[in-house]
Amino acid sequence: MSYNKKILELVETYRREVADGALNPREIAAYMIREQKWEPSLKEAMSILAEDISNALRTQYGYDSRGRRVRRKHSVRHVTRDAEGNAKQMVLWYDIEIAPPQFMFESFQQRRGAIADDCWQLKQDVDSYNENYNKAAPIQVMLDFSEDMEERQADLDDGESGAQAA
Repeated sequence: MSYNKKILELVETYRREVADGALNPREIAAYMIREQKWEPSLKEAMSILAEDISNALRTQYGYDSRGRRVRRKHSVRHVTRDAEGNAKQMVLWYDIEIAPPQFMFESFQQRRGAIADDCWQLKQDVDSYNENYNKAAPIQVMLDFSEDMEERQADLDDGESGAQAA
């Protein structure tokens, strides 16, 4: 059984035994540890720590010469095959100041693809909810971000103007 399936089964156990409603991952984790339903293997602990490291790297920001807040560390996922032909995923990280242009291109393309995947899944979820569960007016979610980008650029430009006027 995969690790995710194991976790999902434990979440379902928690839902049945403790809370049939909104789920709080921290409360579920406390329950699983307290009830000794979960104890990570060394491999699982390494995966958890590696994910925590990636999350920490993802949150490191700085400011460029124009005052833009930019992510410092960027990643690229590579899939390799072991001797038996099993796919293995490896994630490499670079600091923006020393990353080669090809690495940054791949990183930006992968992030763009992930955003598109998230938007597609959001559309599927909204459409399904509206068709199958929503008893009120259909929920509308815009997936064109042009106005959002313009507003953020205007806010940045206003901040630069304000800083220059001071």
